[in-house]
Amino acid sequence: MTAHRFSIDALRFHLAECGADPDRDISALEVVDSTSSELARTGAPAGAVVVAEAQTAGRGRMGRSWMSPRSGNLYLSVAVEVGGDPALSVPLVPLAAGVSAVDALGDAAGSRAELKWPNDVLVNDCKLAGILCEVPRAVRRPALVIAGLGLNTGWLDASDARPAGAACMADLVGSPQPREPVAARWIAGLERLADRISGGRGDEVVAAWLERAEPFGRRVRADGVEGISAGLDERGRLLVLADDGRTVAVAGGIVERAPA
Repeated sequence: MTAHRFSIDALRFHLAECGADPDRDISALEVVDSTSSELARTGAPAGAVVVAEAQTAGRGRMGRSWMSPRSGNLYLSVAVEVGGDPALSVPLVPLAAGVSAVDALGDAAGSRAELKWPNDVLVNDCKLAGILCEVPRAVRRPALVIAGLGLNTGWLDASDARPAGAACMADLVGSPQPREPVAARWIAGLERLADRISGGRGDEVVAAWLERAEPFGRRVRADGVEGISAGLDERGRLLVLADDGRTVAVAGGIVERAPA
C-alpha cells in the first residue's frame, strides 16, 4: 500500500471545517531537512504551514533526532503568534501543542493517549507523537513560535522500519489515517489555545494539559533533579518533589523515568 501525497486543498477544506482560516501560506514538500527549519528560513508569517512527506534532519527537544521516513506519517510545522509577556506566554505554547495533538487524534486514538511533560504523546508508554516549539528570531510582541509535530499516522508497510517504543494510529484504529483532517484539527486547536494564552487565560491551557496527562507520582529525573513528579505550576513548569525535600519547578530539559 502506498500513502497518498498530502493535499493542500484537503487541508484547506478541513481547516475551514474546524473554524480556522484556510487562506494561509501552505507548502507541501516531498523532502526537507526539517519542516520547522524551512519555516524559519523563509521568515513565514503567523499561520504559515509546511508539511513534508519525509525529513532528512527531523529533530526533537534537546537536539534529539526524530526519525522521519517516507511512510505516510505526518511531519508538519505551523507558525503561531502569542501575545502578552513572552516570558510567560511562550513556555505555554508547547503545552497547548500537546493538548491539541491529543484532541486531534479523534475519539478512537485520542481516548488512549496521554501527555508526558511537556508535549510527548504516549499510548501505553509508547511514543505516538513528538512536538518541538522554537522561537526562530529575537523575541518580540506578539511572539512568533514555530510548532513542529511528528505524528505516526501511517507506517503502512514500513512497520519493519519503526523505531522501538513507537506507537502508530494505524495500530490503534485498524488502518492508516488520512493526514489532512488530523493536521487541520491540530492547527485549529493550537491556534485557539494560543488565543487563550494571548488573552491571559494560560491557566486554562495548564488545566487542559493536566486533564490529558500521564499519572503523576512517578519517580523522575529532570534537569539534574531526581524525585517524584507532582503536577505543574501556573506557568506550566513540572513540579518535582526532590529527594532532599525541596519542591522544584523544572522549566526545561528531558524528563526520564528514574529507578524506584
